[in-house]
Parts: sequence; structure tokens; C-alpha cells
Amino acid sequence: MESTPTEFDSPKIDKFHAYWRSKCRGGLLPGRDDIDRVEIPDLLSAISIVEVVGEGSTARFGFRLFGTDHVEHNHCNFTGSFVDEVFEPEDAAAVAET
Repeated sequence: MESTPTEFDSPKIDKFHAYWRSKCRGGLLPGRDDIDRVEIPDLLSAISIVEVVGEGSTARFGFRLFGTDHVEHNHCNFTGSFVDEVFEPEDAAAVAET
């Protein structure tokens, strides 16, 4: 796996990035089962989980969880919403491309 910069504007992001990288094995990203919330209780409020619903051209990205830090920053909770419902069309399209 290539080396990447590890300095972010947030100590929480730095800490989560280090945790995430520690869970990578054999060049693969960690799976959902690799992340243990008991190991990162102080980071849970800053985590959001986006899941892919559907396949191919009908795939949509939904917020399974929208962390409380994100709720406070955005003044709304996107949990249960789809990206294309809450973002501007061009921003939603950019998410879908990545």
C-alpha cells in the first residue's frame, strides 16, 4: 500500500486515519467487521457510514449513520437519507464517481 500524508486539520481525523490504516491487511481496505467501536469510543461521534444500495447504474449511496459531530456541524441528521436527496446534484454525482 502506498504511503499517504497523515496530517489532517483535526486530531480526531488523524487518530481515526491511524486506526483505519492499522486495520488494512495485504493492501486491502478494512471491512466493516474490522472496525471495533469499543476500540475507538472517543471517535464515534465523528464517524459516518455510507452504504451502497443497489448495483450498477441504479446504485445509490445512503447514510446508514451520520455522526453527532456531523449533525452539529450541518444542523441536521442525514441518517437514513440518500446522498442524492441531501446534496446538490453535482456534489451527489461527484460522490457517486469516487
